[in-house]
Amino acid sequence: SKEEHGEIVLTVARGEIENVLRCLRDEHEYQQLMAIAGVDYPSRADRFEVVYMLLSLTKNHRILVKVNAAEDAPVPTVTTLWPVAGWLERE
Repeated sequence: SKEEHGEIVLTVARGEIENVLRCLRDEHEYQQLMAIAGVDYPSRADRFEVVYMLLSLTKNHRILVKVNAAEDAPVPTVTTLWPVAGWLERE
């Protein structure tokens, strides 16, 4: 974890993304998945990064969660946590 531009940024192992997001939702009150964004770093071995932007309505706070991915190593879906993720993941 680190702080960038006044926001907490967590980098998570690909296989743990669902567990970490569930923990943030259920135990740390980040109730809303605001957005999912993809970033392409062509020079990296795992060239893609998926960024989840979460909002805690009760704390009025945002957090970013990042996970690395590759063309042959996709990121698991998080539709089990937030059904709206299906829409965001297709984008």
